[in-house]
Amino acid sequence: ESVALRSEHLGRYGQAYLQTERPENGRAVFIHYGRDKGHSHRDSLNLGLLAKNVDMMPDLGYPEYTGNWPKKIAWTANTVSHNTLLIGDAGSAQSPGGQIEIFAVEPPVRAMQVDAPNAYEGVQTYRRTVALVDVGEEDSYVFDVFRARGGADHRLSWHGAGGRAQVAGLELAEQRSGTFAGPDAPFARLDGDHGSFYTKSGFTYLYDVERSTGPVGAPYTVDWGIEDVRGKNRIREGEEPHLRLHGLTPCDEVALATGDSPRKMQCPRYLLQSRLGQDVQSQFVNVLEPYDRKPFVERVRPLVVEHADDSQAVAAVAVELIDGRTDIFISCERPTEVTVEGGIRFDGSFGMIRVAGAEVELMRMVGGTHLLYGDAELTVEQAVWRGKVAGVDASDPEDNRVTLDPPLPEDAGLVGRTIHFINSLPLDTSYDIRAVTADGISTGDITIVQGMADSTDPSAGYSYLVNPGDEYVVPVVVGMG
Repeated sequence: ESVALRSEHLGRYGQAYLQTERPENGRAVFIHYGRDKGHSHRDSLNLGLLAKNVDMMPDLGYPEYTGNWPKKIAWTANTVSHNTLLIGDAGSAQSPGGQIEIFAVEPPVRAMQVDAPNAYEGVQTYRRTVALVDVGEEDSYVFDVFRARGGADHRLSWHGAGGRAQVAGLELAEQRSGTFAGPDAPFARLDGDHGSFYTKSGFTYLYDVERSTGPVGAPYTVDWGIEDVRGKNRIREGEEPHLRLHGLTPCDEVALATGDSPRKMQCPRYLLQSRLGQDVQSQFVNVLEPYDRKPFVERVRPLVVEHADDSQAVAAVAVELIDGRTDIFISCERPTEVTVEGGIRFDGSFGMIRVAGAEVELMRMVGGTHLLYGDAELTVEQAVWRGKVAGVDASDPEDNRVTLDPPLPEDAGLVGRTIHFINSLPLDTSYDIRAVTADGISTGDITIVQGMADSTDPSAGYSYLVNPGDEYVVPVVVGMG
């Protein structure tokens, strides 16, 4: 019998992943939000997806040359070559860190939300919400919402592990010369001199460009045929893995282009979703469907929502499966009272409803008090447990203790859930609750120590990642069915 896999958040390293519990034909999605890491890229909130025994959206690989090799700086390690958001046609900060705001595992859905406020200077919001959703033992899909406020020209970059991509619902025109930087911009020209190319776009490494003939408002799909170019026999005999992206966000332009790769191992086809202008406010909504031979999603459509928050704060989507079931998602940047078409009412951060025919098959709710669909209702009195840190004790490295005011209820089933400590640190300080005590919680052997208070004086004690006065938040995670 195989060991059950866990979804994990590695906060001080800066990576969190959601994965299926059974390793057989496993599926996993990750977000990267590293802080002060050597050899790092400008890839804040980069998304990765593994399914069908392959890396569906791989990084380009080791550069031809290390050090200040222009192609490495301008392209391979730059923001646009990753599955993340480019703002102002310039690279994001290098390893700016981030904080987890949601991390909830309640199969068949697992959800996380990560905020990276320091990814771009002068940008108010840079936040990604991701869910991995099972449709059966063999297949899962990813629901993704990327929110950004501020800065010019938001471009969300995607690429599958394939040099060919088929589009549907989208009219593209070939750009007969040049690169994504423009028809007169030659391949590999650095857009910037005297070293300024370090943070510039990298667009001249994208060639064979096709652009939409105008703004794109209707949903569309992009389907990559996944290739195993490294010859590692990752694709099993008889299988034909694909990655299909369902795009829902109105864009000023949608484009395809081929991205140059080190040593020409794999030159993947890139998709760039662009919302252009100054002080842009964006909520990019996409669904990723990794499948073998036959798709399992019939269609994805946005749902009309009513709420009092701003227009980018709430997304609602219906994912209609080929087997007749429909999954409905409501993602709120912060707990919000929402009415969704079809008579759905929700007050919370993240909600899911799976409908089979006229029957509600299951419901899931994170950080919310009620989710209502027809006669089915999920309610709790408290959306989050919240308070202050009263004290810390790291004297036992196997049992790091945090005293809370007020303490958490010992009978609320919170062991294994995630507690988020709110502070000014640029890295994540979320922890799994290993035990609930009479006056607080234990993080087990995961340390709350940051380092020595004074590296030249061992008697000065330690500095801590969690400190008295910090706020704590534990979103309530509930489900039925």
